[in-house]
Amino acid sequence: MSKRIRRFASARHRRTVLLLLCIPVICIIGALVYFFVIRENPEAALYRYKAGELSSRIESGTKLVYLAADYIPKGTVLSQSMTTETMLLSESVGYITESDFGGVALVDIPAGTELTRSLFGYTQDTEVYKEIEYELGSIPGNIQAADHVDIRLKFPDGADYIVLSKKQIKELDTGRNKAVFDVNETEILMMDSALVDAGIYEGAVLYLSKYPAPAFESASPVNYIPSLVICELIKTNPQIEKVFTSFDYEKRVQLEASLKDYLSLNGRKVSYGKDTSSSDKGGSVWD
Repeated sequence: MSKRIRRFASARHRRTVLLLLCIPVICIIGALVYFFVIRENPEAALYRYKAGELSSRIESGTKLVYLAADYIPKGTVLSQSMTTETMLLSESVGYITESDFGGVALVDIPAGTELTRSLFGYTQDTEVYKEIEYELGSIPGNIQAADHVDIRLKFPDGADYIVLSKKQIKELDTGRNKAVFDVNETEILMMDSALVDAGIYEGAVLYLSKYPAPAFESASPVNYIPSLVICELIKTNPQIEKVFTSFDYEKRVQLEASLKDYLSLNGRKVSYGKDTSSSDKGGSVWD
């Protein structure tokens, strides 16, 4: 009986010892599995985070865009049956929505064109766009039709102004330095003034500045102040919201005075217009 008890105690002791030996081994194996299998590499975790963040940005920036299913002639009333739908990643806010069906095409629209509100006229709109061709001083070789550009006026003294901002070129003739744009009444008057300025001041030039990534670039602020005559036309036109202040008038007078002094010092002249020394309306060449 005592032998059986001793054998039982001995076997029980061996199992206890074996169990105690197994516990560290199990812990070591568990730690190895955690560090090499379960735990994610920090670089992989960062990659997964950035991928998730990019996916969220893409999802939030993806818009429903309507495309012209077929050629849409100018003057056509747009209906949903004339369009197809696609999803695009874009920051533009100018795409048409369902509420814009019924607008009249202001231009001929090729099949596959992304449809924006600027392509259509609406009865509730106060602005009407006209298609006008302008002759510019020079057109760089990197600029093509459909590009978005600023139309800028550089004076001979180096002063550089933005006349029209982020306009899309409809047609382009680099051989004649001419480009076609859709412009509203304010823009027409601004360009009229800029064209005359380019003709009056020897060495002044109208040129184009391209937006390389227009979908991600904001329009430049227009800072050109037109002639006093154009300021008055814009100010008194009930269809135009832009109103020039007395400060703008003063800036225009200073611009003309500065140009006159510069041209005089460099042996150049104002090519057209009355003497800028006239002070009836601040000495404007437009008086």
